Amino acid sequence: MYPSNITRDEFFRFRKLLAKKGKEAIEWDVWKYTYRKNKFQALTEIFNFLGFTKDNDVLTPLGKRFVFGGQDKVLVVSLIQSEYFSLFKQLMNSAEPEENMFAIFSLKSELPLSERQRRSAFKVFIDLSTAAGIIEIKHDQISLTPEGKKSVKTHCKIPLWVSNMPLFEESRRIERFKALYYETGHPFRDIVKEAFSELGFKAYILPQKVRGIPDVKIELGDFRGVIETKGEIKQIGENDVNQLSKAQSKESFKGNTFIFVGNAFRMKPPYQRGDFFHEGAISLAESKGIALVSSLTLVTALQKKWKKELDLKVVVQNLSKSGLCSKLH
Repeated sequence: MYPSNITRDEFFRFRKLLAKKGKEAIEWDVWKYTYRKNKFQALTEIFNFLGFTKDNDVLTPLGKRFVFGGQDKVLVVSLIQSEYFSLFKQLMNSAEPEENMFAIFSLKSELPLSERQRRSAFKVFIDLSTAAGIIEIKHDQISLTPEGKKSVKTHCKIPLWVSNMPLFEESRRIERFKALYYETGHPFRDIVKEAFSELGFKAYILPQKVRGIPDVKIELGDFRGVIETKGEIKQIGENDVNQLSKAQSKESFKGNTFIFVGNAFRMKPPYQRGDFFHEGAISLAESKGIALVSSLTLVTALQKKWKKELDLKVVVQNLSKSGLCSKLH
């Protein structure tokens, strides 16, 4: 996961304090009177992310050069050889608007995070990369500096032509959808939205100004749908589905198909889960014209899409039916 909740000043101050203490191990007992626990954890996470520490929080040779040797050039190498590399590679050919880069950054995040969390992590990327002289921002456009472009070519772990091969990006992108098995709240909403985009729909997050507003809107040709999402540690009941049915009376949602995507028993492996929806929830959905889709059904549809075996017309037909939608393909 990309580091967050750390400013550039805090990062460099921590390096200075480490150098003064002269210890290779970063131990909480030594720092508990200097930092709050969450801030200390954020600092140790970023040092580990950059390859400056091992998993046991002991400085690596690279970390020792950065801390005790004061070699700022080491930061350039560690940033380029970190998980930020794909972002630098994105900038190799041309500058990108800042918001475009944020969208790309969000898609490359290991787990779906709230926008606030993604903004915090994106700021760390910008601050450190700017401090290292790898990128610059002018008129809301992010670009590699001439020295940054040279450094990316020089210090990348693998040749650039290898990183452009589809297999690397494809496998990482697909891996993200495992979150459909276990997420809840806004992260689950975000990955459901991404899943429908992956299937071929236009998908948008809806503003939730009042309770009962669906989470996601999807479009495909003449088809319009709104989706409520929920992750639960237990079975999804009638009251959950009833929240979505209340939105059917709103003028702004007329002409839309109503869909409930649920991730029931999310803490259990898929093969240990029971029926996702209670009988009362299914009966209510049938009477109200709501389609109930489990997160596992959505995963199966994605797998069909990746095998090029998915017919979107069939998906739309199944989403347009009331009650339990046992398959989309």
